[in-house]
Formats: sequence, C-alpha cells, structure tokens
Amino acid sequence: MLRHLYLLTLILLVNGCAGKTYKVDNPVVGPPPPRMVDAEQYAQVETVTSGDIQQVGYNKSSDEPLRSTDVVARVNGTPILAGAVLEPYSTRLAQVSSQMTKVQIREAQEKLIQRDLDRFIEQTLMADSVKSKLKPEQLEEIEKQLDHFFQLQTEEMKKQAKVETLADLEGALQDQGLSLASMRRMFGERQLASEYVRAKVGDPPPITPEQLKAEYKAHLEEYSQPAKVKWQQLQISVTKHGSRQATAKVMDQALAELQSGVDFDTVVKKYSDGPLAANGGHWDWIQPESIANPKVRAAVEKLEVQRLSDVLVSEGSLQVVRVTGRREARYTPFEEVQDAIRQRLDKEWKEQRAQAIIDELKEKAVIETMFDTAEEPQQSVSMTLEHGNPAGLAG
Repeated sequence: MLRHLYLLTLILLVNGCAGKTYKVDNPVVGPPPPRMVDAEQYAQVETVTSGDIQQVGYNKSSDEPLRSTDVVARVNGTPILAGAVLEPYSTRLAQVSSQMTKVQIREAQEKLIQRDLDRFIEQTLMADSVKSKLKPEQLEEIEKQLDHFFQLQTEEMKKQAKVETLADLEGALQDQGLSLASMRRMFGERQLASEYVRAKVGDPPPITPEQLKAEYKAHLEEYSQPAKVKWQQLQISVTKHGSRQATAKVMDQALAELQSGVDFDTVVKKYSDGPLAANGGHWDWIQPESIANPKVRAAVEKLEVQRLSDVLVSEGSLQVVRVTGRREARYTPFEEVQDAIRQRLDKEWKEQRAQAIIDELKEKAVIETMFDTAEEPQQSVSMTLEHGNPAGLAG
C-alpha cells in the first residue's frame, strides 16, 4: 500500500495538477536581489523565522547529518531547506542509516542534494518571479485554487492508500518520510514555476516544409529500416526421437505430407517440436542476422518467399524452413515522419527557450548554496542509496 502511495506522490510532484493553469500577464523578474552575503557569514548558524517554520542556517563545519530545517541554499534570500530536497529519499536514507556512520550519512545527503539542488533553485526563481508580479489578493486567490486542486489529489491518494481520513493519510505519508504540508508547498511552487515558463516561452516559430526536409536529410540514418523477414520453422529434435535415424524417418513423413498438399502449418503442429510449433512455427519480422543457427540464417537470407528449404542438418535436430514475408532495407518515407520531425523541432525550441529564460533569471539572482566553498562528497556513499544495501559499511 505504501509503495503505491509513494509512487503516486512522486507522480504528483513531477507532473503537477492536470487540467488547470494559472495565467499571469507578462510575468517579469522581481525586485533587485539583495547584496551578496559573505561566504563565511553564510556558513554560520542563524535562525530565520517564516510563519511557523524555523529555518536553521547550514553549519559547514559539522559532521552531523543534515536536519530537515537546515538551509542548503538561498535564492535572492529565499531559503531552500534540506528536507525539501531530500524528501523523495527519506525512506531509503532511514533504511540504510543504521548501517552507516554519521559522516557517511552526511556525505550521502550532500551528494543527493548536490545532484537535485539546481532544479529547486530554478523552481524557486520562477515561482518568486510570478509572486513578485501579483497583488496580495491575486496571490491569495491563486493559493485558494491550488488548495482546491491539491485537495482533489489528496482524495485520490486516500483511495490509493485505502484510508478514510486526512489524518490517516498523513500518517501513511510520514511513514514514507513525507507530509501533506510539504507536498502542498512543493505542489504550489511547481505550478507557479510551470506557469512562468509557459507564459514566457510562447509559441515556437512556424517551420517551413524546406526546414522539415532539410532536418529529414540531416538525420536520414535515424529513419533507416534494416532488411527483415518472416519465416516458419519445422524442427524435429534428435533427443526426442532417440537417434538421428529415427529423427530422419519422422522428417520423411512430414515432407511426404507437405508434398501431398498438406499445408505447412498443419504439418508443423503435427511433427515439429520447435519453440513455436503450437502456432505453426511462425516467427515474426526479424533481421536474418539475429538468427543464431548459421544454416537456418543462411537459408532464410536466400530463400524466395513461400519456397521450402532443403533439410538443414544440425547436431541436435533436422529442420525445414520457409520465408513467408520479406522487407528489403529502406528508409522511412519523409511523408510518414514529417509530423514527428515538426513535433521534435517544436519541443527542442521550447526547451532551449525555457533554458534561456532560466539562465537569464540566474544571471540576475543572488544564489548561494552549501557547496559554494565545500568539496564534493564521496560518490560511493550515495551509490549505495540508489543501487543497493550498503553491506560492509561501518555501523
């Protein structure tokens, strides 16, 4: 149950709220960023109060594991907390922490944060830019709408978790190191960030037929299709009949029926013990070079469609094959792929435009992180979190 709930949570955080967007007219970068803070001053422990959350500054000299309230970055003064970045990994961290030292836990946390932090920084930049353009009453109205759509998501989550109340859902989430409050916060930030990008990116420029054809020619090899065949196999194994002589006798009987006009499918189902005998020995479209048996491969490469091969003698079997269809090597025609090319070019343009917008925001922002002066943590520790049980690590 909790595993399905966890997956649903990740889907929610990745995809956001379907069916509703929040349009902001001409969103712009917010007020000028604050002055740059001295790195040593930033590293000291300090308390910043925001609502009911007490956010504690990052102490870079500590070997203690990071707490969820530790600040790992500031974006124009807005703090990003360790708990927000590490939330998707909280269950796995809890599972392995008993087999790791405090230093190893800290290194693992830092590696995961270092990998994912940039996404949170970008999201914070865009969300703050949207908020800076809104009047308080507009922002309040948007928050109400976000509450409404998040509530719809929680109803679905309760069904998935097979619980009746929000309290039970909260308990199930906490077992996974999550919470409704933090999910709602990240949900809202992601929606505002997505809307910022949508409003700023706009529509891609029209793509001419000449551009599409040029793109097709430039990537022609991507549309190449190798030669393929469909074929049938009548295989009689020596081990099933005890000797090669007995096997040859059975093959003679099968060939006699084929020569008398019995169709290949019927003969295969009656005599063959090949892997696809039950369906008439039919193999679907395949590249001939993928066939392991060299004699069968050579026959399939040369046979005309519907012609039977000679009896192919192998160490463990006798076989007769025939080709039922053949496709020569070719390129997918331009007409069949032009729409896909157009969609790909539109997507690439939007991605490049979005990245340019984000880069512009970053250039105008004051961004400080816990890694500005710190060395990179060891990779080996984080790999244990992602790929397996860290057996052998000191407890």
